[in-house]
Amino acid sequence: MSDPLGFPFGMDPDALRDAPLFRELQRVMASSSGPINWELARQVGVASALEEGPDPEPTEEDRRMLDEAVRVAELQVAGFTGMELPGD
Repeated sequence: MSDPLGFPFGMDPDALRDAPLFRELQRVMASSSGPINWELARQVGVASALEEGPDPEPTEEDRRMLDEAVRVAELQVAGFTGMELPGD
């Protein structure tokens, strides 16, 4: 049965303040002064990145594709801005 305040089974909501999980949640939720909670965003980003396990070492194909993408980006920027291409 629940009490008149709406807390089930006579649970005291103030008791949750001492639980480490709820203390950490309160700290994270209250740590931002703007519309974006950067601490929470950082923690979610780190947790998401670590979810799949360690980051594998890039292969030679990965490196080649990155070099090619950088070269295409340099050509696009040079064409749009009129800047010279960087030297190798």
